[in-house]
Amino acid sequence: MKRHVRLFKAVALACALLQAALITAPAQEGTRMKTQSQATIEQPFYCNLAALNAEQRKHHRDLTARLRESVAEVREMADGYGFRLPADTAHINLAAEWITLERLCCPFFAFQIDVGSDGQPLWLRLTGRDGVKPFMQSEFGIK
Repeated sequence: MKRHVRLFKAVALACALLQAALITAPAQEGTRMKTQSQATIEQPFYCNLAALNAEQRKHHRDLTARLRESVAEVREMADGYGFRLPADTAHINLAAEWITLERLCCPFFAFQIDVGSDGQPLWLRLTGRDGVKPFMQSEFGIK
């Protein structure tokens, strides 16, 4: 369990470092999604930190640190990772707010919040299309 917590901390730290490094970087234009009548072009895997303004980046770093401190377990999945958190209202709101910012800079991630019944934990899952898991492993040092 401690290994999994360290993995999540490494992911969060890597994201924060990427944010800090790209604060002054010019915005990158990702591939736009075509309409439903046209073939879909997938966006490349890169974190577009220019999608967040300075205030949002700071708030995102704060939310990331709070989430990282709360992770009790990390589970590897076929297409990403799941992070177990306490299921209280504060953590549910924290996870939801973090997603609203994370999805701006990393639109290739899919997010799921699963809150179990009868005291079951909260699971925050980050998944995506083929290649997202190796991307997460490479960029965030997850083994």
